[in-house]
This record gives sequence, structure tokens and C-alpha cells, in this order.
Amino acid sequence: RADAVVNVLYAEVVAQALRMLEVLDDDHPGARDALAANAWSELEAWDGLQLRLVPDSRTDERCSVAGGYVHTTVPPTLTVTNSLSPGRRSFTVLHELGHHLQKNNIRLARAVRSQPADTDAFEDAACDAFAARVLITDDDLAAVLTDRSPTAATLIRLFEETEASRAAC
Repeated sequence: RADAVVNVLYAEVVAQALRMLEVLDDDHPGARDALAANAWSELEAWDGLQLRLVPDSRTDERCSVAGGYVHTTVPPTLTVTNSLSPGRRSFTVLHELGHHLQKNNIRLARAVRSQPADTDAFEDAACDAFAARVLITDDDLAAVLTDRSPTAATLIRLFEETEASRAAC
């Protein structure tokens, strides 16, 4: 029974991440490739968002990454810990973009609120899945995956050939 619940939750998280990608593609056509190449630079050019590097102590402790989403600023702010590696900063800023999308799109917000359990955990997991899907495209995966389970060498190759962090890979 526990495995069935985990599989349902996983499926819901993946579905939410895919909806987030649809919103991204609809609202910012062509941005997905630019975000995969250099998330920070791409997001700096967006109107309606501001980015801020912050010391470790200034991040949102409720979030699963070293960053935060501040909706009370105008425009909203995506914060990222300054001490992270470039790959981790990319993952974190995309994760925080995921919060922004879920807070500002009715369909995404309804999907979060409709969760029967911990909506914060669901939202965070969807942000992680969204960030990973932006940084690691289907083409990236197809280039390294075989019909066998991924190996450590597969993950290393994925890390070396994308802008994704180790955690995302």
C-alpha cells in the first residue's frame, strides 16, 4: 500500500512538472532552451522577476534548495545562495521559478491546493522535477541512456554534457 501511495504521489508530481513546462512554453516561447543553457542570464532579462544572490543565512528554510521565492516584492524575487556552484545555482533559480509559476498560474495553483496531503512538500517536489526537466532535456537523456538502468558513468556523462547540477543528474 505504501508503494502505491508513493507511485501516485510521484505521478502527480511529474504531471505537475509537465504542466509547469507547458505554462513556461506558453508564457515564454523559446525560453526553455535559453534557461537550460544559462538560467541565471535568461531570467535576468525577464520583466516581472528580479534575481538576488544572498548569503546562506538569508534563504527560505522551508524550501528544499538553497534559495527562496519572495512574492511580496515588486516584482517578485528569486533568491539564490551565493556560495553554490554554477550548476547548483541554475537548479536553484529554476526551482524558485517553479514556485513563481505555481503561485501565479491558476491551473498550477489549483493542482497544488488539490493535493490531499502536504501541499508544501508537493509544491517543492514539483519545483525539483521542473528544474531537472529544464536542465536535462529529453534529447540529453536519449543521448546517454541505453536500454539498461543508468550507471554511474551515465550520470557523469550527463553531468559533463549539460548545465545540470550533480543533484539534478
